[in-house]
Amino acid sequence: MSLTIPILFESFILVFAVCIDSFVASFAYGANKVKIPISSLFIIDFISSSILVIGFLLSSIIRPPIPKNMIDILCFIILFSLGVIKLFDNSLKILIEKIQSDSRNVGFSPKEAISLSMALSLDSIAVGLGAGAVNNHLFIIFILSCMIGFLALFWGNFLGQKIAKKSSLNLSWLNGLLLILLAIMKFF
Repeated sequence: MSLTIPILFESFILVFAVCIDSFVASFAYGANKVKIPISSLFIIDFISSSILVIGFLLSSIIRPPIPKNMIDILCFIILFSLGVIKLFDNSLKILIEKIQSDSRNVGFSPKEAISLSMALSLDSIAVGLGAGAVNNHLFIIFILSCMIGFLALFWGNFLGQKIAKKSSLNLSWLNGLLLILLAIMKFF
């Protein structure tokens, strides 16, 4: 399967949807005056991107014995369900609010980066399983995920630090909308 514009667009949408949570999480930290060091951003980004690819690899393992039309239906159900859940999901914001420290503790260690990346990656493995149809292009998915993920983390943290601490910005709905769009694209 060659790399076409629709496959590249589908890959971009998938990665962008997965990276929304990263942006929101890093924004929340920044809004509470927690600067995430570049080294921690790389750790979070690499782990999240790797877990997304693992989801795709797992998808390729379970795909061969299952008929293609069943896979398409399964992909649609997984992605659509995740999208609907994300549309109404506010749990990441609540989790971040619970683990945030007061403004005197503004450090962020690599150990915290690993924990945050694992929490952010829970959806990635499910999305990788559900969107496995583009798994012939894992390198492209990984590179896009690394680039977009890093930018989402960096700019989220930067903008969060610039915007008032009491900002109620929540982009969970956008993640859900993009996953539903990706699910619908599976049939076209």
